[in-house]
Amino acid sequence: MRAISHYRSAVRSGFLVALLAGFLTFAGSTNVHARVSAEERQALIDFYQATGGDDWDDNAGWLAEAGSECNWFGVQCAGQQSGTPFILRLMLPGNNLVGRLPDSLVGLNRLISLVVSDNELTGSISPNLWGLPSLEGLFLSQNQFSGPVPAAILAMAEGMPHTQVELSGNMLDGFDPGPLPAGPLGREIELALNGNRFDGLPPASWQATGVIHSLEMSNNRLEGALNLSEPWPELNLLDLSENRITEINSTEGDLFPNLFRLDIADNDIAEWPALLPALGALTELDLSDNSLSGELPEWIDELDLAELDLDNNDLAGPIADVFQALDLDDFPVPGPHGDLGLRLHVANNRFSGALPDIDYTEFNTPFQWQSPDFGLDLCFNDIEMPEAEMLEAIEPVHRGLALQSCIGREQGGLDPTISGSWYQPERSGEGVTLMLLDNGQLLNYWFTYAPQGQEEDQAPEQMWLVEVTDPADTYGEFRPMWITSGGRFSEGLADGSSRPSHTWIRQNRIDQDTLHFFYDYRGNGFCITGACFWDVFTGRFDQTRLSRLAGTTCDNRSDFQQYSGAWYNPERSGEGFVVEVLPDDRVVIYWFTHAADGSGQQAWMIGQGVFENLGLTMDPPPEFPYRAEIEIYQPQGTGFGQDFDADEIEIVDWGSLELRFPEVGDGRIIWTSELESFGSGEYPLQRLARPMLAECETDADQS
Repeated sequence: MRAISHYRSAVRSGFLVALLAGFLTFAGSTNVHARVSAEERQALIDFYQATGGDDWDDNAGWLAEAGSECNWFGVQCAGQQSGTPFILRLMLPGNNLVGRLPDSLVGLNRLISLVVSDNELTGSISPNLWGLPSLEGLFLSQNQFSGPVPAAILAMAEGMPHTQVELSGNMLDGFDPGPLPAGPLGREIELALNGNRFDGLPPASWQATGVIHSLEMSNNRLEGALNLSEPWPELNLLDLSENRITEINSTEGDLFPNLFRLDIADNDIAEWPALLPALGALTELDLSDNSLSGELPEWIDELDLAELDLDNNDLAGPIADVFQALDLDDFPVPGPHGDLGLRLHVANNRFSGALPDIDYTEFNTPFQWQSPDFGLDLCFNDIEMPEAEMLEAIEPVHRGLALQSCIGREQGGLDPTISGSWYQPERSGEGVTLMLLDNGQLLNYWFTYAPQGQEEDQAPEQMWLVEVTDPADTYGEFRPMWITSGGRFSEGLADGSSRPSHTWIRQNRIDQDTLHFFYDYRGNGFCITGACFWDVFTGRFDQTRLSRLAGTTCDNRSDFQQYSGAWYNPERSGEGFVVEVLPDDRVVIYWFTHAADGSGQQAWMIGQGVFENLGLTMDPPPEFPYRAEIEIYQPQGTGFGQDFDADEIEIVDWGSLELRFPEVGDGRIIWTSELESFGSGEYPLQRLARPMLAECETDADQS
């Protein structure tokens, strides 16, 4: 269900982006002679000055002559046709705004939407919301706001049926006790507080107003027992995922009669919450990544769910029993323009036995219109392989499609020996380089090829994605993978960006030399009202070890193993190197960068050489005695996912590079390319990440 949550976020942000594009285009056609009020103009000027407008990423039009305000970047007006325009929306997300929002915003008294997310704004949220009485949408996420959430948000846009308040990704830590509006108010607020510092739910006085219908508080500081005692009949959605909750207790069963979605994933809950059977409206439940164990509760068949996620627990018993929690009798078969299908995710548990003989076309598939996720994930349980007819029905709705490759399999533990390169022999020419870091995190670079665009004659391009995660005992899940764009070879991302992609992968350790690889990639996406649509690429297969880092055990050491890791130049952020030193002193290097032609497209190269110590043969020894000369190659020419064909790959002789390291400290890279656009050059390297190596008695000699 984590994918479902991320899908909803994508819908929200994608819809917002679409709205912004339309609003800004509309704003650009306004009549330059129609003037907003002097008070509104001054409020905009004060806002510009208070938030560092001269250094915004885009400040087109700002501070121009009176009458031009509706053409300023991020400003949308209404009332132009009547000749009395006013500021309706102010939308400047991700525009390098700094400082505090000024009190003079009160001059924008008809503003209905303030969007300043993804900036560097500080201070507290104004107790009276800067005197903006007409606000319907407040988007302040991903800034540095601190202090309590003002009670004034509960009275936003009085008379409007729906209000959205997005405050995630700040440093907020409490709830202002009042004064509170008198209820009932007859409207709904969506309140998103993810990624802050809250240690509890809103107080009972807030709940009693009846206006909060959706509450998202994932990744906060809720821990221990969560005791629920106050009824909250208006609440429809509650997200408490990614906290440290150990149990959920309730004094009454029917506290949330209208709650249809409950997300308590990624906590430390060991017992099934007793309130679940009483949630009569519940259709979506996420309990993944907790500490549930043993058999399912006897009341599991009292649930009537459309979505159930129990991934990554320690649950056991007949796999058929878990299907009893779903609404199998009355749920419609999903169609291209209809409802989403059923979803049941129970991967990485200990369920066993035979799958039930049911209609698996009721489960969801993203190959259908408006579908965010695959309906089934049964991997890494000890269930029986279904007969061919049932398997044929299951695979189109199952994550990664190939169910037969991931059931009934034992898993091994993650340890330093996982570090190295991995690939599938039938897909030679792409793979991953994994590194278990000295801080316990798992670093993953996936080097592959970009999906083909809409143009038939578009040349295949390279693609690489990167992410670091906190792994579980037997697997690493990377969601989402990050991707870069707009960079340039040897310069990094001076004019480009890195962003989360609509891609996630998972790698389960099978044994010392085998990983099970799953990927889910969404490309060529677009969002319209309420939904996003994608080209879907997915698959799962085993990967074989290609290399093992020296020093990951005490019997595979090298005098040069300390140079393994990720390296980069801070002035060229957005490109870098992964260095793998092998037990025989060979070195494998990956160069993750961008094209040299200014296209901003990604590029990656790979090479192999041998380390040597020139200090043993030169007197006096050079400044950089440890060196490796490496021939570099650039694979090109094939597609992504299902479109990958190893026979299409052309191995381009890119050139050579030399790695140099001193006795202690940072290194240096020197390259000469056979390709004119890449040329030659050099620059210093700093360590970005260090692999975890085995602790051995002779470590002092290898430091």
